[in-house]
Amino acid sequence: MFEVESILQIAPSYGFFGNTNDTSLSIQVGRTVKRILISNDLTTATFINIADVKVLSPDFKSIEDVGCEVNFSSIKGEGEPAALLKGGGFHSKREINPWIELVFDYPVRIDSLVVYNRGDYHGRRSQFINVTIIDECSEEVNLYSVQSPESIGVFYYLMEREFGKNIIKRYLNRPSKEVFRSKVLLPLIVSKINRQEIDKKSGLFFLQFLSIWSGIQHEYDNETHDNELYILAYIVSLYLSGGEVVYLPRTEGVSTTDIKKIVSAANQDKIYALKHMLENTLNHVNNIKF
Repeated sequence: MFEVESILQIAPSYGFFGNTNDTSLSIQVGRTVKRILISNDLTTATFINIADVKVLSPDFKSIEDVGCEVNFSSIKGEGEPAALLKGGGFHSKREINPWIELVFDYPVRIDSLVVYNRGDYHGRRSQFINVTIIDECSEEVNLYSVQSPESIGVFYYLMEREFGKNIIKRYLNRPSKEVFRSKVLLPLIVSKINRQEIDKKSGLFFLQFLSIWSGIQHEYDNETHDNELYILAYIVSLYLSGGEVVYLPRTEGVSTTDIKKIVSAANQDKIYALKHMLENTLNHVNNIKF
């Protein structure tokens, strides 16, 4: 966790995949599977709190076709864990390393699975979600973890690709990582925006450097907060202007409600600041009404 804690100092939304309605994490599987384990790797007491899990397979239309037992570390209140498979959500108790497990009646071929996040401020609870499977050979395979060496390696690779080859050295040599984030990285992202060097794909990476994306509450100076809002507004506008939201696995466009939730999850009173930026600063975005 030490490496991730270091990353979080410059990328406070690292691992976060959104908390608007239907925001989801799509994970490729491509194996025959006995069990799926979804856990939360946060080192302090936390929750598994997700809206839905969809298992996509060439062999069946829904998970009910093959039968599946749902096990869990704990459950809050009188919730029904099987409801997770029908869009009813799941909420564990607050604990260290909570988990929920899907055990199939027999091994099934799975192409991919989709984890849908909770659609409000508490969607940030899924920032450290971990997805592991047990395949037909009883081999344990980790499919998704922001703490894996592979995920961390990709993060640093993208940092160098987007910010230049010396960026990691500059980052490691800075005693204050927050100052490095606010005074070096955020202005670099703003400069890229002003030069129109950010597309939808790179925009997803840059969202990780924003505290307001995952709703983390910090007191920053006005320049830092304005930069964060400007970056968020621009990246949101990229998806709006195309009429399709690529970071969400769906085909319909982002609604006004979605934008409100993105921003209000971070800071309720900044909705109108975002409106102002979208309407007056980002001229290529039209017909935005709140």
